Amino acid sequence: EDGQRSEASNERLETLLNEARQQLEMAELLGYGKKKDFEPLYSELKKVKEKTAGGGSGKGWLDEIKARLSKLF
Repeated sequence: EDGQRSEASNERLETLLNEARQQLEMAELLGYGKKKDFEPLYSELKKVKEKTAGGGSGKGWLDEIKARLSKLF
């Protein structure tokens, strides 16, 4: 990513990160894992949200989340 996201793109990214957290919460409630299984995922989402706040950009930020989801499911 080049770091040139528009305000609309920033808002969309924030919405997607919030929706991802909601989906994790739902999976946890439905018993797809224990709380301790989800804690690292919540932590990674929080890190990505902090890094992207104010238009921050980078690559590979979701790789850890993908790897943890693969192990969980």
